[in-house]
Amino acid sequence: MSRALVILFSLSLLIRLLLIAHPGFKADIAFWKWWGKVAVEEGVTATFNHTNYPPVYVYVMQATSWVYQLFAPLDGDYWNDHNFLFLLLIKLPYIAADLGIGWMIYLILKQTIDDRRLKIGVEDKRSKVENTNPPSTLHPPPLSSILNHPLSSIPLFASAIFLLNPSVI
Repeated sequence: MSRALVILFSLSLLIRLLLIAHPGFKADIAFWKWWGKVAVEEGVTATFNHTNYPPVYVYVMQATSWVYQLFAPLDGDYWNDHNFLFLLLIKLPYIAADLGIGWMIYLILKQTIDDRRLKIGVEDKRSKVENTNPPSTLHPPPLSSILNHPLSSIPLFASAIFLLNPSVI
């Protein structure tokens, strides 16, 4: 991994960590806190009639509130809009997902750039060997060319007839 990539990922992580304290849309945060508190105290199914999120996400809110209660009670400061601990716990998985998506984009771009280099003419040893031999000696014809042949449906048709009526054969 290059130094520039490490700096880019570190900078993006720093920006996200600095923005954790920003509460975002306060109504959403309040709903998440309420659903998480109810899920911890009464069970996940107690929230199903009141949420507009998929049921799986209620488990995320329950886990967030459960971890929160290890450090502080689920009342009082829990309901503060700028509750840093809750904001950290709720945003941390998404920060990790953002970095993971960035890493996947990097890998895809790296592969694409490497493929372009091969197509432009920077070839490895294997491709040079393949280019010196006739293609039929190294690789069988692709399955699609076999299946698209007009006569390829005869065995399939015969098998279907036999399965439907075994006494034919």
